[in-house]
Amino acid sequence: MEHFKKKRTVARSAFTRLYNSINDAISEDGANLTDNFDLLADFDLLGEKYNELCVLNNEIMNLMLLETETNTADLDAETFAADEYNKKFKTNQHYF
Repeated sequence: MEHFKKKRTVARSAFTRLYNSINDAISEDGANLTDNFDLLADFDLLGEKYNELCVLNNEIMNLMLLETETNTADLDAETFAADEYNKKFKTNQHYF
């Protein structure tokens, strides 16, 4: 499971960098978002990182469910963290 968690840490960092970059551009550019090809490319990359995070989160959750010492609080914490990234991705979708 540690292997998946390390990969997820890297994916979360990349996601956060792209998310922040997109939000900065949205604040600066306003209505010209669809004409900004760099921004569109960043959003495509954000989608790829989002998909990668979904896969990794599912792998980690499945492994946690197989472990007998995993409690409900740990599962809830994993779900909450995954939902935060889902919310970030979905809030940016409406700009594109």
